[in-house]
Amino acid sequence: MAGDMSYTNGEKFRFNVSLRAPTAMVKNMSGIPVTYLNKGQAYNLSVVDTSPPIGNHEPLRYRTFVRVSFEERELRMKPSACWQLWKEGRGTAEAHQRDGKLIAVEYVDSLQGGSDAHRNRQMQVESMSVDGFCVTWTANPTTGASGSNIPVRFNFLSTDFSHSKGVKGIAVRLCSKTELLSPGEEAGVSHDTELSYCKVKLFRDHGAERKLSNDVAHVNKNMDKLKQQISQAEVGGFTKRKRGNNASAAKRSDMSSGNKRTWSLDSEDVPPEKVSLEDDLQVKLATMQEMLSSTRSVSIFGLRGDKFDDPDLSPFQLFGDGDSPQYVNLSRSNTRQLEAIMPSPPDTNAPCSNSPPTQSLRLGSRPTTIQRIPAGDQVPRGFIEAAGVDLTYRPPAECRPKPVACFYVRIAGNAKRSEDFYRAIYLTERTVQELVRQITEKCQIDPIRISNIMHAHEKGMRVIVDDDVVRQLPEGQDIILDISETPNPNGHAPGTSRSPMEIILIY
Repeated sequence: MAGDMSYTNGEKFRFNVSLRAPTAMVKNMSGIPVTYLNKGQAYNLSVVDTSPPIGNHEPLRYRTFVRVSFEERELRMKPSACWQLWKEGRGTAEAHQRDGKLIAVEYVDSLQGGSDAHRNRQMQVESMSVDGFCVTWTANPTTGASGSNIPVRFNFLSTDFSHSKGVKGIAVRLCSKTELLSPGEEAGVSHDTELSYCKVKLFRDHGAERKLSNDVAHVNKNMDKLKQQISQAEVGGFTKRKRGNNASAAKRSDMSSGNKRTWSLDSEDVPPEKVSLEDDLQVKLATMQEMLSSTRSVSIFGLRGDKFDDPDLSPFQLFGDGDSPQYVNLSRSNTRQLEAIMPSPPDTNAPCSNSPPTQSLRLGSRPTTIQRIPAGDQVPRGFIEAAGVDLTYRPPAECRPKPVACFYVRIAGNAKRSEDFYRAIYLTERTVQELVRQITEKCQIDPIRISNIMHAHEKGMRVIVDDDVVRQLPEGQDIILDISETPNPNGHAPGTSRSPMEIILIY
């Protein structure tokens, strides 16, 4: 199913994009399916690069835009009127649920960890706007798979774009644009970019499931009626014909032409009218049976978008009233256009010099929606708006100190437990302070409680471990740790309310 990436012209896509949501039925297999979705429900958007660069050792980075546009071309060209209707209704009424932001298509941050998790995450939100957002992500270095799941939530209904009550909701396009950033981003080579979409309709809570179920029930009901009509036709229930203009016209035609009827009721030949009727019923029944089997468990982005779906070529702006902020989709093409007339931003990776700093790229009074990074162990705290954001800025890679030694440690007394295995520790310097820090971090012990660290020699001697001992430890040495509390006549360990501890190294 994932390999079939087209519905109309057999066109294949490099980036396989799919949404984990079932599609509705279509009247024939060449039809374009519509995916029913629920407002407020989180869905996973899967993006997979089927042709990643070969022979590259650095992690592959990608940028993906997720955006909603309109199926009707006129609305797609001028979407402001539709989004203004949504803003005046549901958008403003529910903005307090998103820190006062007008966000119809929302990135769902499933990360619940602290700052360390944020630093090590493989996906980052680059920008957000009313009709979509942009994220950058890195291919999984462990599995080597060039793909990612992007959680997305919709905060609108298909009926929000009309003041009339009781009207059918309009179909919209859920678009995805993905480009390869690296390798090649620094070299300035052209990016591999692809834009695709699928048609969706948004319903209220569990409305998508009800609509799919009602559609299936309606088709089954019509199939039962057709089966009854076919049975009646087989036993002659449809041999009678209506009398009227058609019969009179046929009679007049026979009389004018002088031809006599070539068959009668006693003839063994089957009347052409009856054959035509039965065939028509059978075709209708087969069509409905195909409809029941046309649903798909996963919605494929199998249609190529146009320039009005592209967030780079057709950025969307929704201006607020009065002092409210202006939301604008700040895409890479806008940035490139501004770069042509504005000075370049400073190179954060270049060495310091005495030359005056280059003026950074400014974007006036139009704020960009940026994800807030929590401090400590706090959970994510929504988004902020910042003006003068330079979208070309890329933070320099974090230079972590390289380890100079690796040892394998195991806590004594764990032989009967499930965690009877060694743990690798890496030292950035061969000092006893670094050794204690790594051991206590692996064993989840407060380093303040460690009073001393000893080496139990095989001859029974106890040697105090200092920097010289650590420097002489062989690379890859396996060590048994005997950690125990020691009696302290002065009470607790300094700076803590618990007893001091001693580490014995056995190797």
